[in-house]
Amino acid sequence: MIYLYAGLGMAMLLPILVGLQSAVYVAELEQGELAMQNSTRKIVTEWKKSQDDKEKLREDALYYFDGLSCPEYAPDGFSESEDEQCVYYQSEAKPDDLYIARIYKNKEGEMTACIVPEIGPKPKCPEEY
Repeated sequence: MIYLYAGLGMAMLLPILVGLQSAVYVAELEQGELAMQNSTRKIVTEWKKSQDDKEKLREDALYYFDGLSCPEYAPDGFSESEDEQCVYYQSEAKPDDLYIARIYKNKEGEMTACIVPEIGPKPKCPEEY
């Protein structure tokens, strides 16, 4: 008789254990989904901050130029490009900066700026091609 009660007890316990295991699995799945949503939100926030930083860098770079003519010498923090006339690069970038400002005279004759990657050769702005 004792074996019968033990067998019935195990048979009743089995669905409870399966339900508990399923609940734990669903909870882990939901936590993973929440973690993915949080990381996506963080990536978007960092990307927007990066875009704002680039725009501020571009505006700050243009502040040193009058917008009409090439300066006779490069202002502080900028160096003149050797191979092109009236093109300046930001020369005092911090070591962790990934982008620098490129200031050049556009087709209308005004000084304008764009942000270019600092690594490798000095690329041109997309508007110059």
